[in-house]
Amino acid sequence: MAKVKLVKRGKPGPAGGPKKWYGLSVSGRPLDVRQMARQATRNTSLTPMELEGALELFGEYAILQLLQGHTVRLGYLGHLRLTFKSEGVDDIRDYHPSRHVREPRILFTPSKELRERVVKNVTFELGPVAEDGVTYASVADYLKREGDPPESSL
Repeated sequence: MAKVKLVKRGKPGPAGGPKKWYGLSVSGRPLDVRQMARQATRNTSLTPMELEGALELFGEYAILQLLQGHTVRLGYLGHLRLTFKSEGVDDIRDYHPSRHVREPRILFTPSKELRERVVKNVTFELGPVAEDGVTYASVADYLKREGDPPESSL
């Protein structure tokens, strides 16, 4: 279940407007490769070490492909590609990639299947609450601090 952190903040723009509560996704600590390999190979004939090795090899291959400007397909997961920002020039003869290409980054685009399976099945639960630099474990803890008794549904 995905957790939602509630944060009180104002609208972007001129200061002084009323603040509202917004939900932000809370990312859990990722598993390391060894833990992930153990989990992913459970109930299969593949060993965790084989999966770790395959991931290592694929990672090296993906780096080489991205450096050559290729898109890297990740099966039904989606694909990786290199992208960047670029400064414009008035005359085409003045454009030099070494000077005008900036902020290269790798972009992951999930496949339609991955996106649909996650979005269709995700459920959310309230997690921590943050206001003015203070984080509370739950809505109930925040309300208790405010002197407002929490409802039983929180």
